[in-house]
Amino acid sequence: MALVVVGGQTKHVGKTTLVCEIIRRFVSARWTAAKITSHSHKPHGCAPVASGSDWTIWEQSASDSQVDTALYLKAGAVRSLLVSAEAESLASACAALKAEFPANENAIVESTAGSEVLAPDLFLLVVNPENQEFKSSANQQLARAHAIVVNSPVQRMSVVENVERALTVHAMQAGIDPRLASLIEGLLKRPGI
Repeated sequence: MALVVVGGQTKHVGKTTLVCEIIRRFVSARWTAAKITSHSHKPHGCAPVASGSDWTIWEQSASDSQVDTALYLKAGAVRSLLVSAEAESLASACAALKAEFPANENAIVESTAGSEVLAPDLFLLVVNPENQEFKSSANQQLARAHAIVVNSPVQRMSVVENVERALTVHAMQAGIDPRLASLIEGLLKRPGI
């Protein structure tokens, strides 16, 4: 099983779009998709599957809405989960989330803060140089990213220029960058994954 985590510098930079494009491109990988949020609420079309102190894991059952977890199902995920967890409970919630991943299938998680706790095989960080907001959790995870996905026509971004070991690719209108596709394909073919 491969575990891919997609984080972002802030809200509305294209994290969900990238997750859906990866699921579509590699639909045969049989993804369990999940989103981690700190917002506590009962989501529409979801049923609880696990809970603890200050966290709940919900399973999305309907793909007829525009919420992120429904979009994962529309893209081809075999299962879609929403993790609602307070920051203090993130480690416990992520441990429970990992237990929800089937051993012979792959998982993709939309979360910036959870990237360190989950220890993914591949961590992608979506950034937009036109957006000046940069979450502290994203800034802390920048050096851990295996690839930076720039979601903007702007070619240079000072925060990305200092990350030498990360592959930097640009988001596409549809599909994913061929270099990123190659990276994911290599991960999915790796023995023991």
